[in-house]
Amino acid sequence: MPVAIDLFAGGGALTVGLKRAGFTVLAAVEIEKHAFATYTANHPEVRAYKQDIRTIKGGDLKALAPGRVIDLLAGCPPCQGFTSLTSKYRRYDLRNDLVREMARLVEEIRPKAVMMENVPGLAGRGKPLLNEFRERIERLGYTVTMEVLQVADYGVPQNRRRLVVLGGLGCQIPIPLPTHSKDGKKGFAPWRTVKDTIGSLAEPILLAEAREHSAFERSNWHLVRSLSEMNKLRLKHAKPGATWIKIPEDLRPECHKGTYRGFRNVYGRMAWDEVAPTITGGCTTLSKGRFGHPEMERTISVREAALLQTFPSDYKLDTPYMEYACNIVGNALPCDFAEAVAKESFKTLRSSTTMGRWPGNAQQERTTFGGLNRGDLMSRVLSTGNQTTEMQLAYLLRKEGLTGWRRHQPLPGRPDFVWPKMKVAVFVDGCFWHGHDCRNLTPKTNFKAWRDKIEKTKARDRRANRSLRQQGWKVIRIWECRLTKAPGQCLLRIRHKLEENS
Repeated sequence: MPVAIDLFAGGGALTVGLKRAGFTVLAAVEIEKHAFATYTANHPEVRAYKQDIRTIKGGDLKALAPGRVIDLLAGCPPCQGFTSLTSKYRRYDLRNDLVREMARLVEEIRPKAVMMENVPGLAGRGKPLLNEFRERIERLGYTVTMEVLQVADYGVPQNRRRLVVLGGLGCQIPIPLPTHSKDGKKGFAPWRTVKDTIGSLAEPILLAEAREHSAFERSNWHLVRSLSEMNKLRLKHAKPGATWIKIPEDLRPECHKGTYRGFRNVYGRMAWDEVAPTITGGCTTLSKGRFGHPEMERTISVREAALLQTFPSDYKLDTPYMEYACNIVGNALPCDFAEAVAKESFKTLRSSTTMGRWPGNAQQERTTFGGLNRGDLMSRVLSTGNQTTEMQLAYLLRKEGLTGWRRHQPLPGRPDFVWPKMKVAVFVDGCFWHGHDCRNLTPKTNFKAWRDKIEKTKARDRRANRSLRQQGWKVIRIWECRLTKAPGQCLLRIRHKLEENS
């Protein structure tokens, strides 16, 4: 199985996703003692380091792997400095620099793949830091894809947007395709709701009562805080899914009266038939979000918050303190989302030529193409393909200010770049696979088999073009040789098409 390392591991949610995706997690790094205890309680087989990431040496982590080769380096650097909750503060958060520590470990370890998750603000206020991270790993030969994703589109019952950055060494790891949609149309499953997730749970226990009656251990953290009478009254008037605006003004806190229009989700209830709001470390505190239960005069419990983060129902939270339990849950990357993203890395690595060296992997398949080993054959073919051209075009588009594009949208043919508002789709076609006549690349061995394969690809391209145009899209196909020899002309074609459709 492929091996992975989890940096900034927290309570282990990312490791849950990595394991489900097929990785063996060799090591994890976490400094906070309650999160570390939770990690080791649930993943005892992993070599866990309770220390500052800045003191971790890449060579020590590499030494844990067979052949000193790490397949995936994954991590979620602390992101509080870029969250929307801290956007009004201008002071610099020293934790922001931990993104650089992840870049350093990529440089020292050189894993086959990199997976980083963070808040969307890293691509906004934190863009210089994100660009630095990207440039540092691109210099090592990684092809980078990144996108801000909605976790509800991947089966998580929660409204939570996350930036995903994927890097492949000599390969491109695509952004995972959604499996769910808000309305459940176009073949997608509908978003999972609060009711789907916590609707069948019994009533929780008050934290104070659990401690008084020694029921803490048996509670499985299905615990809630006691509410003041005023907060209970506020919840009585709160409408499920609505903001505190629905609460009569005389019941609102003084700071929320009059013309105040600040954080609008506080003192609210969740709605049964919707996804939950973003789960944070304040998930059992009414004043810190829309964390009221849809029906009861209470907040959600710690266990309910963990289920909305898609933790397993029996996942241990190894701390006696509710504040730390809530932070472990609220700071986590949802397990199901982590699994969906990690699976793309797994699939890409499995299809690459290096997969055959994974311990326990079956012997590489023999093909009819001249008796060549598939790995040897594919390495020859990919050396003539467009492994770097998409990255090159992305760089040129950013440099020229042609923004607003997205990568690998679920459209016919899966265009490489899409401008949804202008309905412009751009494909970067490798000259070998798509049959360009710029040079004769077809192998002499099994010429007919290769020619048939390329003809099928060309036919698929024509079908994709036809289908996109029928849906009102403008289609541009760029040959890798043209992008290399005349990048200005390629950009001009794209610019003209965007101007036509603006």
